[in-house]
Amino acid sequence: MYCHAAADEKIETKPLVVDVGYVTDAHIYMGCGCAYYFSDKDKEEREKIIFKSNFEDTAWMHLNGKDVKLKRIEESESEGSIKKGRRSYEIYQYGDMTIKFDYLLTWTCESDAPNDDSCEIWYYDINITFTQKGQHKTVKAKGECGC
Repeated sequence: MYCHAAADEKIETKPLVVDVGYVTDAHIYMGCGCAYYFSDKDKEEREKIIFKSNFEDTAWMHLNGKDVKLKRIEESESEGSIKKGRRSYEIYQYGDMTIKFDYLLTWTCESDAPNDDSCEIWYYDINITFTQKGQHKTVKAKGECGC
């Protein structure tokens, strides 16, 4: 909430309330794509996915008690080879909420398994920022993409 205030007054805004949960089995599919987790422990359990996509312009998250379909509206362009330390982002839309995924590439086949021709996977540290009506909330996640 915004209001007019004198220069020495503090304006208090409430943080955005977004409850991120686990995507249900109905929206988890096999094949190429990305899956994100709260932690490496969740990744090991496989059913604790907070985001799932199949490299298309849509994805699924479980927000505020239900699975919701997200539409990708922007992504950073890939330039050069994919190497550890590379940063990129994607932005998705859900209603009047935007969700930005900021990625830090932490593991690649090219750098960590160079002799494995069948390796097609990348691991990420991710900051997910939800923005709605001027309010923000950021959560940290781990992710993997590949085939």
